[in-house]
Amino acid sequence: MNDITEQSSNKFYKKDGVPHVVFRLYSTGLIYFMDFTLDIKKGNIVVSDVYVFFSGTLFSEMASEMYYKIVNNEPSLNTTIKLHEQVEAYVASDNYEEAYKLLITIHDENRNAFYNHLLLTVAGNYDIDKFIEAIDYMKKLKPDDKRLHAYLNVQESMMTKDLTNLNTAIEDLKKYVGEDEVFDLYKGILYNNQSNFEQAISSFDLVIAQNPDFFDAYSYKLFNLLELDKNEEAIKVITTINKRFPINEEDLTFDLQEYKTFTELEAYKNIFKSAE
Repeated sequence: MNDITEQSSNKFYKKDGVPHVVFRLYSTGLIYFMDFTLDIKKGNIVVSDVYVFFSGTLFSEMASEMYYKIVNNEPSLNTTIKLHEQVEAYVASDNYEEAYKLLITIHDENRNAFYNHLLLTVAGNYDIDKFIEAIDYMKKLKPDDKRLHAYLNVQESMMTKDLTNLNTAIEDLKKYVGEDEVFDLYKGILYNNQSNFEQAISSFDLVIAQNPDFFDAYSYKLFNLLELDKNEEAIKVITTINKRFPINEEDLTFDLQEYKTFTELEAYKNIFKSAE
């Protein structure tokens, strides 16, 4: 099916009288949260700082660190930048093993927020044990950062497919980011992994009810319906997908090649004929 995975949301709250906006981006199975601290200067709303959950850092800290290295002309800076560029090149070609091997050669003193971001991304796509090691590394790096730990616990629970831990981790993360339909999506994915297709579908329905434009919720729901041989309901889901998103019969039929009996149904083919 077409790759239409990117979704975003934002939520406003106040802490100690200071306004904040939490922004969330969901893409290809990962969720990125950022907490923007707002201020008013000369009558305009401005962002005074940003906390990035993925790396557990404030933008002001990252900028200050980078400025210090540039001003002091630290020779390690250019070397680190080149290494990061090479890692990104490996990632672009899906060579996560070489990207990981290169990342871990960077010495501790040259590791920064961007390094943490790359480490989680690369390890998560390379090896589950390396991913958990990366999470442990980041937790030890920032032992008192409860926001970071809450976020990492959700990611670890998804990777280990532990639904009980996921539910606990989500409730903890909600303290910092609020309610979010992506949490129901995550629960549905783990129910699916347990072959609890009915409960998975219920979770995906919750996502759709909150955000009718969340493509992955329809996609996951479709496959769970097909596992239960609920062809009529699957037809309805595809009809909705076809109306709301740019898909075509060839791509979808390829993705559903394990369900050939279904894709040979006249009702399935008619969905696309009526759209012509």
